[in-house]
Amino acid sequence: MHLRTKQIVKKARGEMSQSAFARLLSKNQSAISKYERGAINPPAYVIDACLEMIEKNGEGVSVSSSALAKRIRRELSGADYLATRKAIEAVLDSVK
Repeated sequence: MHLRTKQIVKKARGEMSQSAFARLLSKNQSAISKYERGAINPPAYVIDACLEMIEKNGEGVSVSSSALAKRIRRELSGADYLATRKAIEAVLDSVK
């Protein structure tokens, strides 16, 4: 199953209230609402936590490599992350 970021957050939350889910992720309810509406993208650690929750529930989720690459470029922009970007690009190139 392939999901967009906002769907991943919503699926991980399940029947839990946005407030309870926000506390679990050390966020506020407003942030969860914005993630689920697609108004803002959650940080990588939130996506990772959500994917772990979905996996623990026994549901498989795939994330497209292009979406992942786009996310990495956006989050690791700037000179401070040049070495990290090069290392990630090398790994991605090796699996093509």
